[in-house]
Amino acid sequence: MKNIFLFSTIICLLSFSGCNNKDLPPIENEEAAENFLCDQSVWHLSSVPNRFTESSLSNNIKYGYNRAKLAWYNINANVFLRNSTMTPQHIKDDREQRMHPLVREVYEQEIYPSRQIAYGEPTVIPCLNIAYYPNERGPYNFDVDGVNYDGTLTNPSSRWAGMITEIPKEESCDTIIFWMMSPFTSNNNQSISGSIFFDIGSISKDILKDGYISYENGLSEVGQLSVWGVLSSFSGDSIFDSDDEKRLSQDVGLDGLCSDTIRGVNDEAIFFSSFLERLKDKVNVEAYRKVEKDPSSDDFHYYRDTYYDQIELPILERYKNINNPERNSLPPSFSHENYVVTLHNKPDSENFNYSSIISMESDYDEYEIKISSELFEIGQNYISDIRESDVNQLIKWYQFKIPLAKNEQLSHMNEINLRMYLTGFENPVVFRIAEFTIK
Repeated sequence: MKNIFLFSTIICLLSFSGCNNKDLPPIENEEAAENFLCDQSVWHLSSVPNRFTESSLSNNIKYGYNRAKLAWYNINANVFLRNSTMTPQHIKDDREQRMHPLVREVYEQEIYPSRQIAYGEPTVIPCLNIAYYPNERGPYNFDVDGVNYDGTLTNPSSRWAGMITEIPKEESCDTIIFWMMSPFTSNNNQSISGSIFFDIGSISKDILKDGYISYENGLSEVGQLSVWGVLSSFSGDSIFDSDDEKRLSQDVGLDGLCSDTIRGVNDEAIFFSSFLERLKDKVNVEAYRKVEKDPSSDDFHYYRDTYYDQIELPILERYKNINNPERNSLPPSFSHENYVVTLHNKPDSENFNYSSIISMESDYDEYEIKISSELFEIGQNYISDIRESDVNQLIKWYQFKIPLAKNEQLSHMNEINLRMYLTGFENPVVFRIAEFTIK
């Protein structure tokens, strides 16, 4: 089924004083997904999928060699799309950028053209952007041999990047459902090719695999070491120290090592000095200096930033480091801006949901969506429906419904995790997801 939504026409219909609700078609309740998986805060960096041979390694730096860069985020419309006092001037002046398919707000009628909208209800659907950079190092990737002279990764199609979340026990686990904006149109590239995998079941939380689980607020002044950095232990709660100085020493990422200039010491550069020495002979000066500042590639950067404004950084680029754990909970007293630059106030941990259940092994089912324009048709690739919308430009939305096997077995698991990872892509790509849920 294909529906064409002409935005200007719908707005006129909704604003016409003679419009009567009884004349409108019924609400498409069966398609009104809860959308909880479109919240960027429920997702976290994942462990290496079993598909990759290095997943069997433990306390071995090669475990992270194929991890590329991934960013998942919800664009802040108040900052970037509604021309508020927070909107940088160069973005205010750039309507084309603000109306780009991967940036603009998505209206409910684009996906549900016959749904009634009650007066005062929001008409915008939250979207999750998933940006994959297969030629850039992801967090905790210390590969040297697989790096080009400019610092990019060789053979990007062999790399991967992924994120993980917990599925609440009260959710049924029969079908993964979501809508995807056409990646071929939104990325202006009809030849995009690669795969998105979904793993559901018991998935290891040992992201920096060493047999231990890291907790930012569980770091001691003198801790044990693994190949990844400083080991930590569960402190008994999920809060930072109330003292800003101590909190600063805790908010350093999953490796327990700091690389910023606030304290004046780059622990990562010291700990990974042999990696840097090898890299120095492999890449150019610019690439080396970038890595030297953040060897673990885990530094957080808020999307609002005076420097970003000065260099007129585009909206999508501002979110590139939004999921990195080091300094994502910076105490306000250390902020270099006159506004909060903190993503959240909870210590990061490999045990991302601070559950009493800590999976160190994996037992899951895997499902693949092949990203190819030839396979984006109803009846193929788990695609169940296609809609078209015309907001600034004509673009398709695809609904995916992935039926899950062994769902009865899932219901008996103590904790169910969902991992989503990308691989097989040669070039950077951004996916836009809406109405993402399991039911």
